[in-house]
Amino acid sequence: MSLLNEVSRLGLDLGPEALSALESLPYNHALELLEATQQKYQGGSLKDPTNYICATVKRGYVPRSSMHTTGAIGGKGQISQPPPPAAPRGSNAEAAAQALINTKGMQKAEEAGLSLTDEAVQALLTVPASHASEILEAVAEKHTELRDPSNYVVATISRGYVPRSEAGGSFGKGGGFGGGGGYGGGYGGGKSGSSLYESIYGRGRPGFDGPYGGGGKGYGYSAPIGGGSSYGKGCGGYGGGYGAGPSYGGSSYSSWGGKDGGKGSRGGLLPEDITTLEKSVLDLNEQDLWAGQEISPATLLALRCIGLDDALELLQNLQSKGMSKGSKGIGNLNNYIQAAISNILRDGPGGKGVGGKNHTGNQSRMKAEELGLVLDESTFETLARMPLRRATALIEQASQRQAEGEDPNIFIERALA
Repeated sequence: MSLLNEVSRLGLDLGPEALSALESLPYNHALELLEATQQKYQGGSLKDPTNYICATVKRGYVPRSSMHTTGAIGGKGQISQPPPPAAPRGSNAEAAAQALINTKGMQKAEEAGLSLTDEAVQALLTVPASHASEILEAVAEKHTELRDPSNYVVATISRGYVPRSEAGGSFGKGGGFGGGGGYGGGYGGGKSGSSLYESIYGRGRPGFDGPYGGGGKGYGYSAPIGGGSSYGKGCGGYGGGYGAGPSYGGSSYSSWGGKDGGKGSRGGLLPEDITTLEKSVLDLNEQDLWAGQEISPATLLALRCIGLDDALELLQNLQSKGMSKGSKGIGNLNNYIQAAISNILRDGPGGKGVGGKNHTGNQSRMKAEELGLVLDESTFETLARMPLRRATALIEQASQRQAEGEDPNIFIERALA
């Protein structure tokens, strides 16, 4: 029976380019490809049989019957990693090849037009079909982001692939909710050296061990205050891989999955009730204005000992110093902040601490003059004893009240009562 008759028998509507591609194959290979195409088309996983056949033949179609010796998905490439374990032989090889063919991962790889070298296919045959399917699914999903999918597959299996079901926690992108190792859930944490998503989601620097998985490498996803683990020097405690970086109470603080876990990004695991102060600290740490120094959790707690306006103004002044002088002006960031907090607590809002307070009222006076506001000297003295941010807000509100006929001095006095 001719190929054209087979196409008609299978109910496929193929263009001339697909028929031409099929004719370049041995008859039994072309027939096998036609049957596979018809199954995919009827199953709804294939929209354009013509394009699928052309792409499959172009990249080098290898029949399933010889998959265990030549590879299921043909292609060219170079392998730079050590060779994987030897593939099974004989009847075991036939069974492994058949199991791999029927996996969801193989179907996705074919739909994506993924081309793998024979070495990569042989490597896939050395692991259980479920593991190979996971690898193929992920590579198919992100194959456009991988420089060499075949090289990645071989390298992943050579290192000893750890499947999702055996990792330290529920699955998440780059893992580490309850532990640093493997595919633990969450977004920022560590991973094992054989984690599938290393090349897909980017490499990070080493993370720290958690209680439910081995230490590994961070991905740089966002993470809340807490870094690598809850206590200690980035290992042990609960939530080992949470932030792809050091621990909450450790020697180095990583709030956004940056530094030890690669560059962080917004949008990770943050509590819904995160405060304005916590956000400000995260933002400031993310800017890295002090040569790797970051505001520690202990300093964050100390900032809560003063008013929110005082704390935010202190952080704003720090940002200005960091952007203008960098690390030159501040030797130890946390000591500097805590000294400023101590001065504020000792001297009050109008004290001469290092927090950059509105000591003399000159800035408030200038703001009032700018708005055409007439204030008593006693009012200026009151404004000088509060954070500049709050004083400025009161002056602006008082200016509006004055325009409405109200005495601005009385308004400010009443607002502070």
